[in-house]
Amino acid sequence: MEISIQTSGIQLSRNEMEIFREHVRQRVEESFARLKRRITHVAVHLKDDNGPRGGVDKHCMVKVSLGGATAALAQGRDSNLFAVVNRVSACAAHVTLKRLKRRRNYAKNGKTVSNAEI
Repeated sequence: MEISIQTSGIQLSRNEMEIFREHVRQRVEESFARLKRRITHVAVHLKDDNGPRGGVDKHCMVKVSLGGATAALAQGRDSNLFAVVNRVSACAAHVTLKRLKRRRNYAKNGKTVSNAEI
């Protein structure tokens, strides 16, 4: 499972950014531990809309890919970067698991599944 992290407008020192990126990586690995053999890529996009002004403006989006197709997309906002990453990665893992179960049920019943249905 490949993990990419992109940030925009987040004002952290180099050391703080390294610590934060490690937290994101650990949280994604923990959230997707059961599914990591089936997932090819997880992209985490983080953006601070207001910069140093504060407020509920930290936006996180997690995009999960299974063999090239997007399986799940989850996003959220919070005033705390760590909290929004925790919540959104858990949500993305839950949605991905549901989609994989649905795909397995379709295959078990002999139906074909398109990416639009998953």
